[in-house]
Amino acid sequence: MTIHRPVFGRKQSPAVQRAAPQAAAHDAPASRILPAELWDGPAGATLREAGMEPDSPANQRMTQERADALQDEQIALQRQFLDRVNAQLPAGTQVCAYAMLPWALWNGPYGHMLAVTCGLWPQQPWNTMLLAADQRASFVLDLPEHPGGYPPDFVPQLERLLGELRQDMDAEMARARAVARLDWDAVAAWEEKRVAMIPKIIAMAHYVGRVCIGEAAFDRHREMFGATLGWPGAR
Repeated sequence: MTIHRPVFGRKQSPAVQRAAPQAAAHDAPASRILPAELWDGPAGATLREAGMEPDSPANQRMTQERADALQDEQIALQRQFLDRVNAQLPAGTQVCAYAMLPWALWNGPYGHMLAVTCGLWPQQPWNTMLLAADQRASFVLDLPEHPGGYPPDFVPQLERLLGELRQDMDAEMARARAVARLDWDAVAAWEEKRVAMIPKIIAMAHYVGRVCIGEAAFDRHREMFGATLGWPGAR
């Protein structure tokens, strides 16, 4: 699965938020995660009691078409959000979105983990800083301009940290496969590890933000826009 790269995370006009076209990925057709035969026995009755159905979206494997649709939804939400924020700023002053965790992570080995397993997309507010679109906005808002990129060799370092986060979840799956049977204790253990990753990934994004624009500027941004972005602990 390839998640098409938008011009998000790079310096841009706030009005430009569409994806740059890339070659389409050759994904297999959509298929069930839990196979049809599983739904015919006692397990199927249990799953239906939990509110699941064989053809529900949650039981469909991620495809390129579905990934593109989900991303388009996030891009549209971010565009609307930026329009609302910029409408409240002084005339001639605009901010643009900066992705603290680079888009390249979603096109790398941990893209599926971020987008599918954790439901995290780079355009979402947890990964967004609102930085000055130009020098004038930087002066008016006392915020740095959008840096237009990331420090060298940043992505491999972040991929190493994401790999360390995924180890616990992978270990739970390996234990379930070793006993060759599925039970709810195994499901719950894996789900616990999955959920535990999400706040750590968000914390990692905010650490990256501090590294990229500096402690003082990050705190200034958090004071101005943290609550608007829904950041944990911001007021």
